Amino acid sequence: MRITITEYLSSKGIRFSTVGKELMTHCVFNDCDANSHGKEAHLYIDSETGCYQCKKCLEQGNGITLMKHFGDDPKEYEIEGYNSPEKKELTDTIKKSVTITEKDVEKYHKALSTNIRNYLNDRGISNETISERKIGWGSFYGANWIIIPIRDCDGNLLFFKLRRDPSKQEGSKYMFFPSGASAVLYGSENLSNGDDSIVICEGEFDQMMLLQHGVTAVTSTAGAGTFKSEWLDGFGNFQKVYIAFDNDDSGKKGSERLSGMIKARYPEIEVCLTRIPESHGKDITDYFQKNGTVDDLMGVYSESTQGIDVSKFPPLKGEDIIKILGLTIKHDDINKLVVFLAMLSAYTEDAQINILLNAPSSSGKSYIPLEIAKLFPEESVMKLLYVSQSAFFHENGEYDKEKNEKHIRLDRKIIIFIDQPRTELLARFRPLLSHDEKVMICKITDKTGQGGNKTKNIVIHGYPVAVFCTASTGLDEQEATRFLLLSPETHSEKIHDTIHSKIQSESIENEYLESIENNPERLLFKERIEMIKDARIEYIRISNSDEVERRFLEDKKYLKPRHQRDVGRFMSFIKTFALLNLPHRKRVGSTLYTEKEDLEEAWKIWESLAPGQEYNISPYAMQIYKDVFIPAYKEFNQSRKIEKDPFDNDELKGVPRRYILKKHSEVYGRPLSDATWRQEIEPTLENAGLITKETIGKTICLSPVEEMEI
Repeated sequence: MRITITEYLSSKGIRFSTVGKELMTHCVFNDCDANSHGKEAHLYIDSETGCYQCKKCLEQGNGITLMKHFGDDPKEYEIEGYNSPEKKELTDTIKKSVTITEKDVEKYHKALSTNIRNYLNDRGISNETISERKIGWGSFYGANWIIIPIRDCDGNLLFFKLRRDPSKQEGSKYMFFPSGASAVLYGSENLSNGDDSIVICEGEFDQMMLLQHGVTAVTSTAGAGTFKSEWLDGFGNFQKVYIAFDNDDSGKKGSERLSGMIKARYPEIEVCLTRIPESHGKDITDYFQKNGTVDDLMGVYSESTQGIDVSKFPPLKGEDIIKILGLTIKHDDINKLVVFLAMLSAYTEDAQINILLNAPSSSGKSYIPLEIAKLFPEESVMKLLYVSQSAFFHENGEYDKEKNEKHIRLDRKIIIFIDQPRTELLARFRPLLSHDEKVMICKITDKTGQGGNKTKNIVIHGYPVAVFCTASTGLDEQEATRFLLLSPETHSEKIHDTIHSKIQSESIENEYLESIENNPERLLFKERIEMIKDARIEYIRISNSDEVERRFLEDKKYLKPRHQRDVGRFMSFIKTFALLNLPHRKRVGSTLYTEKEDLEEAWKIWESLAPGQEYNISPYAMQIYKDVFIPAYKEFNQSRKIEKDPFDNDELKGVPRRYILKKHSEVYGRPLSDATWRQEIEPTLENAGLITKETIGKTICLSPVEEMEI
């Protein structure tokens, strides 16, 4: 079928805007546009050739790779313009899996023409720098480009960054060869030169200019909007970091974001924002061309920013969190507090808490995590309505061609499984959820496209936080022990307040929602979470281990195998409270230390959670046991005493199922189906050792395991 690239995008429901020959849309490969507003977009597509490039994640390709991404067979489509010279060259590149060599570097460097060399000299780049960096000139993707070889800190050649021909004004200003190159830190070899300060600038030419003036500098190959947090690993030895991005909106936003990342990671480092005055141009190159000096750049035009403002983020306790979350979630105090702390634990190295919310439909089990997730950065949250085992592995991750592996990064991620009916996917994640393996290798089969199957290696990086929502009480013990089991409240007062909030939001929707979103405490809370995320704390040490052990063991007559995991969860709550109050805790590098207040707050939570966790059943199932089963059992035996059969003895007997179902309707005002009781709740209580059953005649009767006085 012959279609245009615009028709193909429309068939996939992808909205785009058109500027000349280029189509602009949100990136379909990664979360590059999660925070984009209005018409802002990062994926650019040539409307004639179908070639695309994301300006943020640097994903590149053509019509064939785009169709493969969406699971379509390229043989079924023929995109118009595909046979153009530009398209053919890109296609040949992909087919041959092109690699670049030092011979290529020398070839393109020798091809640098006099007029391009003069252009670079006019921009302030010296001949010595041109020779040292092997800047070249060559043809790629049907056009001529200035070529900047990009290397790692050891000098190994990674890819070419291509800068548009200065005589051209149309088309992409920058591209990469080979396609699909990932952003790197250019000049990373300078991180270990022993200087006290360093400048992070915007662009390779700016970095070269700074080095020519004796200033240590690095830059991202993907611009001001991209700076990976792992790049900060090498900045710990610097006393001062200058951020000198371009004098435009993206540069200002990028510098403020990067400043926050550095201050959160290294509070002891002084961070300075460098603002180039308009009289001196918009970037470092312009500044030096207009006779700007290093002293002024790092003095007059640089302003020191403060570290984490302790007064801005006062210490928080559990009740403070409950109050903030109460703006959108009525009642369910312990549930919303625990779910929030679990999600926050995603920003720890190994203290993640997994949550399983189990309750009947319409009780709010998915509402709680979805509302709390709105407080977290979008890139940290993954929401899955339903996903099979295979689909999860096929739809996520980045493919490593050299190793023939697909890498799925779930570290520091929050995965919300919304109303999942089954737990097969969780079974695959058992080693990850129990923290047995931080990197897990799975092997799955995939279609070859020729009627056969092939093995695919999936490398999963953890640990994530998993929040699993289900109405089923039939949980495998192996899953139950890997989760904290919660159930939303279903009492009438909560339902009444929820109905009131719903009516308010529908009647004055804009004002109601704006009042919540613009609430000062909520906004500051979101800012605190962002600060914690950027801090990238790796280790949290328990300061009072003896007291932790005493508290956890003091009321336990017998120790069970699951207590080995429970004590880990208890300590995770302690660590997460320390993380929440990061500005007020002792910190050495990326290591944080807990205090007594963290233990006290965690103990309040654990005291309320521990009883239900002992039996591996959800609070919902335990509530039915206490509110329905036990009263039904008592009342049934009490009625036997009043209406005593002369042939009956005084021994307590089990209660038939029909009495239990009747009692459920009396207590909750809604029926419970016989199938739900027999297939889910009854086996759950029986497996927990709470009830036993016997057959009397043709009737199955149920009794509590422990003797009870009637």
